[in-house]
Amino acid sequence: MSNYDTTEINFTLPVKPISVNSYYGHITRGKTVIKYIKTAGKDFKRSVKDFVLQNKLDLQINIPITVHVILHFPTNHRTDIDNPQKALLDSLVEARVIDDDSLINELHIYRSPKPPEKPGSIQVIIEEYDQPVQLEFPFI
Repeated sequence: MSNYDTTEINFTLPVKPISVNSYYGHITRGKTVIKYIKTAGKDFKRSVKDFVLQNKLDLQINIPITVHVILHFPTNHRTDIDNPQKALLDSLVEARVIDDDSLINELHIYRSPKPPEKPGSIQVIIEEYDQPVQLEFPFI
């Protein structure tokens, strides 16, 4: 895959999945809304980048890929599994694991079947995109 010698990359980020609500904030000034990354979001991005650098995962993947994300939440608290994806994918781009998240042709999200364990973690599996999943849409 680009400058890497395997068709699959598998790593576990030792960070709690962060909600997009904790990642972005908004300030309204008159009719203008300014979006910014909150402190928790900056901390998350920094943790991902540090992990990537320590583990030499700054691969700059630049081919179409499939990404599998397994979320290991720290508690049994009800949490949406789609909520952490924006922060995670943006962080992987900023940490130079992938060149751009537009290279992701398939994204699969799973809640870990394991019991919750603090502080939580995110397993990421990146594969070279091969064939699209063959879906049938009777309503098209």
